[in-house]
Amino acid sequence: MIDQIRVIGIGMGDPGQVTGEAAQALATVDVFLVADKGSAASDLVAARQHVCDALIPADHRYRVVQVPDPKRGPDADRDDTAYGRGVRDWHAARVDAYASVIDGLDDGETTVGFLVWGDPAFYDSTIRVVDALVERWAAAGVTVEHDVIAGISAPQLLAARHR
Repeated sequence: MIDQIRVIGIGMGDPGQVTGEAAQALATVDVFLVADKGSAASDLVAARQHVCDALIPADHRYRVVQVPDPKRGPDADRDDTAYGRGVRDWHAARVDAYASVIDGLDDGETTVGFLVWGDPAFYDSTIRVVDALVERWAAAGVTVEHDVIAGISAPQLLAARHR
């Protein structure tokens, strides 16, 4: 049974830009869940895998599971109310998809990770989805710890590069 979810910032996808805290957190995860957005985004999945391969010690067993990302719908055709409802529905569908995968994990797979570009604080939807997952298990009487590990953001990196 799952007991922890970690949301880990991986910067721009270069292992050299991952913080020490994030690198340590990577090595505690049993299963990374990655949204499968189709072939157009397969390079993003590969970049996440590269970060894991570079930073997770060889003796730590983990796997990456691609979870089909629910369709969001045509945002351009929606007014503000319909847009908000569409995003809420999309997040709810993501929660259902991730929960289904998590419920099917092997006995020894107790820590799940989400790899977020830049700093997770800028990707509140991932945190919102994880909060909903934690609430789902809490309603069933199961406590799932969760944390967020900061990452390097694009503005931080650009500022440093341009001195």
